[in-house]
Amino acid sequence: MLRGELVHLLYNQLKHTMKFSINLNELSDTTKEYLLKDPACPPDIFSELARNGSEDIKLRCARDPKCPTEIIQQLVKEGEVYLKDHKEKNRGFLTSSSWGYQIMKVCSFNPNCDTQTVMNILDVIPDEIIHNPAIGEKTLREYYEKEIIEEYCSEVLVKIATNPNCPKDLLVEMASKDFGRFSGSSLEDAIAGNKNTPPQTLVKLARPGLDDDGGRYCDVRRVLAGNENTPIPILYDLIDTDKGYKTSDKARDTLRSIKERLGKEGFEKLEKMHEIMYMGKYFI
Repeated sequence: MLRGELVHLLYNQLKHTMKFSINLNELSDTTKEYLLKDPACPPDIFSELARNGSEDIKLRCARDPKCPTEIIQQLVKEGEVYLKDHKEKNRGFLTSSSWGYQIMKVCSFNPNCDTQTVMNILDVIPDEIIHNPAIGEKTLREYYEKEIIEEYCSEVLVKIATNPNCPKDLLVEMASKDFGRFSGSSLEDAIAGNKNTPPQTLVKLARPGLDDDGGRYCDVRRVLAGNENTPIPILYDLIDTDKGYKTSDKARDTLRSIKERLGKEGFEKLEKMHEIMYMGKYFI
C-alpha cells in the first residue's frame, strides 16, 4: 500500500474515533493536514492544532478562513515573541523569511483578523501588509506622508498604490512624482492596476511604444491592458502595438469584459465619450 493510501486510511479512522483519547501531538504533520482540510474538522481539534502544532501547522491554521479571531490573536502574539526572542530586528528591518514574520503576515489577511490586530501587525511589518484591504484611507495617507518624508521603504509606496482603498488623489500624486529608480517600474505598475486610478492618469501612463532603455514601460502597459478603467482608445492601441508582449491579448480580453458588462449600446457610448475626452491628450 502506498504511503498516501496509508495516511488516508489512518485519517478516516481518526475522523470516526477521535475523542481526544489520541494525542494529537503524536500524529504526523501530513495527517494533521488532512484533519485541517476536512470541512467537518471539529473546532476543538482545530484549536488544539493551532495552539500546539508545529510552525507549519500553525501557518496552515492561520490561512484557514474558519480560524477563530481569538486563535489569530494568539498566533500574532506568538509571532511577536518569536521575533523578539530571535533578535531579528536590525535597524528597523525584520527577516522576512522568519516564522514570526510569516505568521503575522498570514494572520493579517485572514478575514477573521480584527481591525486592531491588523493595525498592530502594520506597525511591525508595514511593507508586507499595507496593501491589506482592511487598512483604510486615513491610515494609507499617514503612511504615505511618512514615506515621503523619511524615504524609509519604497516597497511601502508600491503597496499603498496597490491597496484597493487608496484614494484617487494619492494615486495621481504618486504618478506625477519622480521616486528615482522606482518610478516607471513597480510603482507605476501598481498605479496602473488600481481601479481607483482616474482615466486621465492611466492615459499618461500609457506611453506609446518602447522607450530608450529597452522597454521600461512594457510592464506598465501590460497592467493597463487588464484595467477596465483604461480608456477604450488606449486598449485598442495596446492591441495594435504591443502584440509581442502578450499585452494585446489582455487588452482584447478587457474590451470583451467591458462589452459584456455594458452591452453593445452602452459600450459604444463609452467608446465615443473616451475618444472625445482623452484622444487629444494621448501621445503628448
